[in-house]
Amino acid sequence: MAEIVPGRTPGRQIRQKRGQKTYDALVATGFKLLERNEFESITIAELAKAAGYSVGAFYARFHSKDEFLDALIAQHFEHRTQARERVFSESTPESLVYEVISELVSYYWRRRGFWRAALLRAMRDHDVKRFVFSSSAAVYGTPDKLPIDETADTHPENPYGATKLMVEQVLEDSRRAWGLSYVALRYFNAGGSTATRGEDHDPETHLIPVVLDMALGRRKKFTIFGNDYDTPDGTCIRDYIHVVDLAEAHVRALDAMDGGFCGPLNLGSEDPFTVLEVVRRTEQITGTTFRYEIGPRRPGDPAALLASSRRAEEVLGWRKRCSSLDEIIRSAYEWRQANPDGYAR
Repeated sequence: MAEIVPGRTPGRQIRQKRGQKTYDALVATGFKLLERNEFESITIAELAKAAGYSVGAFYARFHSKDEFLDALIAQHFEHRTQARERVFSESTPESLVYEVISELVSYYWRRRGFWRAALLRAMRDHDVKRFVFSSSAAVYGTPDKLPIDETADTHPENPYGATKLMVEQVLEDSRRAWGLSYVALRYFNAGGSTATRGEDHDPETHLIPVVLDMALGRRKKFTIFGNDYDTPDGTCIRDYIHVVDLAEAHVRALDAMDGGFCGPLNLGSEDPFTVLEVVRRTEQITGTTFRYEIGPRRPGDPAALLASSRRAEEVLGWRKRCSSLDEIIRSAYEWRQANPDGYAR
């Protein structure tokens, strides 16, 4: 059984819950982990030890400091360094699970050209032909109808969605050129925690952990961006999904490629909430009243986003088990109570 290779990030300690849970999911389903020593660990997966086939996972979620990205790109993408060659020549993975934050792709796109010139070339040269990509439903931009399905036009309205779509296009080009199989999982807002894995960013920008910081006395107020949208209370409508459900979908995507599937799949709860509804539900769960201010709209924020998961349910045999808003908030709150300092910095 081949190794799963978590990526690493130097500098500030940042633990991304989606990646960690996918890492844990892959481990639990039976995949062997290959640890790397170059960078501080940001893992991608606790479910994988039950699937029983070989997989290599290279989890890369990098921060956007220019000096780090220059070094990272030079080492891991432009040149066939000894470290990268070890991943493919020694572990001989059959698949690759990859999540990349928009800053990396956009930065590399501007400064260095196309990252496939190294990563996908290495995959091709070592006959690694399966790729699971954590994409985003932000590739759709403002939808013509809700919920959004995979047939909807893609016209992203912010850099995050645009760079995710760029990667998807690269994967599709690779499928046509040399037979790569891939699944691009498109979703919106990941949330929730397990007993051991939670969300801890520096700085924190995600709505639920920001509001939970209010409940824990770690901040005095926060900003809601826009209250003049065409929604019931004027704030944006968003779709939330629990990281445990996301992790399971990543594992099932590997099975789907075994069955011949290739392409994008939406993952969503199909149970949308406005920003104010999330705030009020968090107040109820935590027993706290929050202070907030209304700020201007942020460019590229559609009024409502809601993804349909029907195709993923058909293709993956996947079902949402943990993605109620109450469970997402409650599990995140319990983890932050148990880890008031997050991951010790």
